[in-house]
Amino acid sequence: MARSIEERMIATYFSLRTGLVVMAVLFPWLLALGGKFYVGVGLQESMSAYYHVIGANGHSMRDWFVGVLFAVGALLYLYKGFSRREDIALNLAGALAVGIAVFPMAWDCKPNCPVVTPHGVCAVSFFLSIAFVCEFCSGDTLPLIKDPATRARFQRIYRALAIALVVSPAAAFVFNALSFQTSLIFFIEAFGIYVFAAYWFTKSRELALTQAERRTMRGEFAKGIGAA
Repeated sequence: MARSIEERMIATYFSLRTGLVVMAVLFPWLLALGGKFYVGVGLQESMSAYYHVIGANGHSMRDWFVGVLFAVGALLYLYKGFSRREDIALNLAGALAVGIAVFPMAWDCKPNCPVVTPHGVCAVSFFLSIAFVCEFCSGDTLPLIKDPATRARFQRIYRALAIALVVSPAAAFVFNALSFQTSLIFFIEAFGIYVFAAYWFTKSRELALTQAERRTMRGEFAKGIGAA
C-alpha cells in the first residue's frame, strides 16, 4: 500500500535525523580505524589532525574527513525546525561544519601555533550553535507532552546535552592551547560528536512520542512556527 504524502514527509525528516546520528557515531571510528589500517598511522592527537597526516604509503584520511563534514553540513542546512531561530541556528551550524573542513587546523607549527584560528572558531561555534538549539529550541514541541514528569525528563536531557556541547569544545580548546601531545583531545572531540548524535537521537524519540510533525502538517499544532 502506497504511503501518503504526510507519511513520506515524516519519513524524510526521520531519515535526515538518522543520517546525522549514523555519521556522527561512525566519524571517530572511521578516522581512527581508517588511519590505522588504510593510512598506517596510530591514533592522532585530535580528529582534525587526520586532515593533514599522510602515511608512508601515501594514503590520507583527508577526503573522508572533509566528505563527512560536508555531508553533515548539508543535512543540517536541509533540516527545517519548528521556528525561525532554530532554522537559523541549524543553517549556521551547517555552514560552520563546512568551515571546519575548508579551514584546516594549523599544522607543523608547534610550539608556536596560533591559539585562535578559523578552524578552531568554526569548530567551537558549531558546537555552540547546536547547544543553542538544545537549550532554546528543543522545547518548542515539548508542550505536546501531557505528562509533566515525561516533559520534565526531556527538558533535563536537553539541558544536559546543551551543557556537554559547551564543555566539550571548551575543554578541547584548553588542552590544545596547552599543547598536550597525547590523544586526549581526540577523545574530547569524539565525546562532543557523540553528544551531537545523542541530541538527534533524543529529538527523534521526542517527536515520535509527541507526533509534532504529523500534528503540525494537519494544522493541529502551530507553536513556534514562524517564531523569532
